[in-house]
Amino acid sequence: MAIMEHILAPWRRQKGILGRLLGSNNLVIEIKNQTFTFNNVDEFKTFLAGKTEIPASKMQEMLKRTDLHLNEEIKQLRQIEKTINEKLAATIRDPKTVDSYLDDATMVRFSQDYDWRQIMFELSKQSSDYSEYKLEGVTFYVKYIQSRINVAQSILTDKTNPPPDSDDKTRLLVDTMETSVLKAEDLQAAEEADEIENDMQGHFASTNVDLDEQKDEKITPSEFKRIPRGQTVIIDASSIPMIPMKIASRKFILDMSDPPKLIGKNGDEFPLKQGENLIGRSTKCSIVLNPELVDISRQHLIIELYPDKTLHFTDLSSSGSKLPADLIKI
Repeated sequence: MAIMEHILAPWRRQKGILGRLLGSNNLVIEIKNQTFTFNNVDEFKTFLAGKTEIPASKMQEMLKRTDLHLNEEIKQLRQIEKTINEKLAATIRDPKTVDSYLDDATMVRFSQDYDWRQIMFELSKQSSDYSEYKLEGVTFYVKYIQSRINVAQSILTDKTNPPPDSDDKTRLLVDTMETSVLKAEDLQAAEEADEIENDMQGHFASTNVDLDEQKDEKITPSEFKRIPRGQTVIIDASSIPMIPMKIASRKFILDMSDPPKLIGKNGDEFPLKQGENLIGRSTKCSIVLNPELVDISRQHLIIELYPDKTLHFTDLSSSGSKLPADLIKI
């Protein structure tokens, strides 16, 4: 680190003098051979805001870890969080404390998720004129660490207290919906299934889809297939206007019109953003479902949406998520 400081010190001084002469404090960093220029701190904060949630690949790794491993990871992450927060607290007295923190930090301690390690390395090369950028970088990294802690705790909680099994009556309802066999004693189940179907048809009608033409192609509940837990199912939805799906036993429609959204049984709409959408009962999720739906996990499902309307589904739950069987190809 001392050798690196000796090499970078003249460059830092030159960079700081040039910035003061030009009256500019633009930040220019390079990540994976791509140059990023930020005209102000707000632009940099917007760039970092999308890097605080856990990537789907990391989530899959964490789901495979043992309780012992998860507890150890939580312990280490909390220590990192504590250390950084102490440094952030010191910036109240001296804003340039963040400079010394990044100068002294061992870069391998930063995660490579979202290129955080490279971002921190690039920030460490900047002069003290860029302390505000550095402070935001460290602050948003703490948010990422906190997200990892929350996810690890949620996984441990779900393992310790899985959603309760359905009672006989609820199980009978699900079986009836799955087989489409209606019996006299299942009248309530039939009414609920009809209500869901009416909701679906009403939404199709509102999007000018001819229900008569769609009737034979309509996907019925018996054609749903569970997404393998921890695996990612990729679907090209560029030519699919609607995708029916289940989160646990709850029916939803994934409406791929602009903007894409998830629609619940009661017509509740949950807009999907580009990139990662974490769905569940936890307030940490980007799409928060009714907390009274105890068969849905706190962090149940990730839907990643891409500009070409490719969808990545990753189920994280113990009670499952289902898609039309012909769309699941693993």
